Amino acid sequence: MLSKQPHKKTRKIWIQWNRTEDDIAAELVALDVSKEDIVLGFHTPYMRQFTDFAVVHILHHSQ
Repeated sequence: MLSKQPHKKTRKIWIQWNRTEDDIAAELVALDVSKEDIVLGFHTPYMRQFTDFAVVHILHHSQ
């Protein structure tokens, strides 16, 4: 799943999962999307730090 709009809080493009053979992140980079604006959401924040893409921690606050 690819977010169709930037995430409201992070303003990044999140790739939640990819069930295709296509490398969606590479395709976005080829379209001049910065790697810093792409989050591989199928990885934990800990694992994201070892990629070239954005590392984002979302804190959920209850109201």
